[in-house]
Amino acid sequence: MGEGLLADKFRTIADQRAQNARELKSYVEFNGEQADTEGSYLAAMHRCWMKCREHFSTNDTYAIVAEAERGEDYIKAAYEDALKDHPGSAMSDILHNQHAAVKMDHDMIRDLQDNMKQCH
Repeated sequence: MGEGLLADKFRTIADQRAQNARELKSYVEFNGEQADTEGSYLAAMHRCWMKCREHFSTNDTYAIVAEAERGEDYIKAAYEDALKDHPGSAMSDILHNQHAAVKMDHDMIRDLQDNMKQCH
């Protein structure tokens, strides 16, 4: 995958993660609760994508992919924890849908990283 395509894909993933966060925040607030905007999930997601952005300026494609894969591991695990905490709820439906997309992106990034390792 070329660097331009990689940058576009990662921008799309970052936009989707932001949309996921907005959707979850809206759901929580709709149900009369206060959404945690300073929580570890959102902060970690933001740090991951900021590190990826830093690596883009160094043109270290492998470092970008490795950082993205690490961040996606964390995000995927956070969804799995949330699904355990909210089984069978309306929130569970939202989480399952988002988790499926996260897992698909995670697996694509992991496979890309594995392919890059084999080429080095």
